[in-house]
Amino acid sequence: MSTNQDNKPISHWRMELNNIVQKNKALGEVKWDKDYSPHGHQGPWTAVVRINGVEYGTGQGSSKDAAREVAAKMAYEEVVRRLRGE
Repeated sequence: MSTNQDNKPISHWRMELNNIVQKNKALGEVKWDKDYSPHGHQGPWTAVVRINGVEYGTGQGSSKDAAREVAAKMAYEEVVRRLRGE
């Protein structure tokens, strides 16, 4: 299981993403593009998360929530890399 900057296990990526962006206000604001599924509500779903207008993560899942969690994990990991200067 992945951990956050405090070495605590992460189970809710959207919450962790929001928390790290709030702690680092200079990053901007988290926004979600419209979630979509080409097959209506049957999925798979695609979600895109942007921070300050820049795409940080895209995720797919069997539900809108699952897709958002995947996108949030990608975005969180990218934010951490950038904060470390990588």
